[in-house]
Amino acid sequence: MALPRAPGARWYAALVTGLGLVALLVPLSRYSAADGKTDAVFLRALGGLENLLADVGTASAVVAAASILGCVAMLFAYRSGTAGLRMLWIGALIVGVATSASAVAFDRGNALRAQRDFVGGSPSWIDRLDVDQAPLLWAKDGRVAVAHETLFWNRSVDRVVLLPEAKPFDNYAVAAGSIDADGTLRDDGNPVSDWLLVDGYASTMSFRTGVVVGEFGGLSLYRFDAPARLESQFVGRFFDGWLAPNGHLTVWPTTATGDVAGQV
Repeated sequence: MALPRAPGARWYAALVTGLGLVALLVPLSRYSAADGKTDAVFLRALGGLENLLADVGTASAVVAAASILGCVAMLFAYRSGTAGLRMLWIGALIVGVATSASAVAFDRGNALRAQRDFVGGSPSWIDRLDVDQAPLLWAKDGRVAVAHETLFWNRSVDRVVLLPEAKPFDNYAVAAGSIDADGTLRDDGNPVSDWLLVDGYASTMSFRTGVVVGEFGGLSLYRFDAPARLESQFVGRFFDGWLAPNGHLTVWPTTATGDVAGQV
């Protein structure tokens, strides 16, 4: 059976073949590195192949060889008429399904790792405690991934308050936090009370008031029946007890003009 002639079929075949050969000159590994593969199914599949083979160069060679074979198969299919093109279409479908399946597997594995490491078995653990509004008190060198996931899964955490030395972890609006001489914590000048989610990943804090009602990943949810008052803050001490190369300890007295005494 003769293959129906399509307008510009030869030009189209030549263009596609040329693009395939040019693509061989550009190593895909530079695009699949780090987060570069985030938004491309094929690059995610290449990343999975790199992990499987444990070698970026070998994975690139496999992709290059497959591309060359694909170009050759396309030329033979064009010369073979309808049957050849049908086989080429089936081959392209298999490649598309395989790359999509690899990308889905990678995405699912990544989601499971994020849940395990950053939100645990109950991502909405704060909302489930019937919390009305709980600002996130963000300290220096906090764990950004935990903050992002917590804000995403818990609508009650609706505000971020930065402690001195802390930096914003995204482009959304934040509030400036301050601490009075007697340790009273303020949010844009107003004393903090009721619910408060405290980042203690790289900064250990103790309060004179309030009780902890939940914890996960260095975050502690406090309930205050009176204005929150800090007793001490150790910047550079992680939630698991390890110390950063640099840090400092601040202690607040019971009154603004009072003295403190203790032992480090």
